[in-house]
Amino acid sequence: MGEMIVAHDIRHALKANQQIGADALRRRDAAYILKEHFLDLYTSQTRAEAQAAYGHWTKIVPLDLHPFFHELFVMMRNWRTEIFNYFDEPYTNAGVENQNRKVNEINAIGRGLEFVNLRARAILKHGTLVPAGSLRYYSIRSKDGRQLTEEETWAYVRRPVSVGIDIDAVLSDLKAGTY
Repeated sequence: MGEMIVAHDIRHALKANQQIGADALRRRDAAYILKEHFLDLYTSQTRAEAQAAYGHWTKIVPLDLHPFFHELFVMMRNWRTEIFNYFDEPYTNAGVENQNRKVNEINAIGRGLEFVNLRARAILKHGTLVPAGSLRYYSIRSKDGRQLTEEETWAYVRRPVSVGIDIDAVLSDLKAGTY
């Protein structure tokens, strides 16, 4: 049987440029693994658990890899409270941000259209009115916070309520030039 070659011997056998390439691959792999460990923070069940996991994670990042994570460290320092608030209330405003992006895109594509005209066209083409009676199962409260009686609720829900427009439909019409 031949001798076993150990990693140390192989490293010395590599040419200088091969060693640089091998070191770069090792650093890339280590950075990838650290990134995955960071993402594991979001499997934490509580804020305290997540903060402890982040504290541990910062200690295991080697100094030579700190430049790769510099922006992350700065972001975590600046937004730590807001980021860890996720564990207190795991809901985001992603849906609202998505709608805002679509509205901004509609605004950009619809340059030259006045808002009043754009709004009127959108409501006429894509808007719907539904009887508010279909909303009667929701808890409706008065301005002072009191739960409405059944009679008050029915008086309130008999009015038509605009549920708005399908933003995706308006956006696709604008993109297609059929608006």
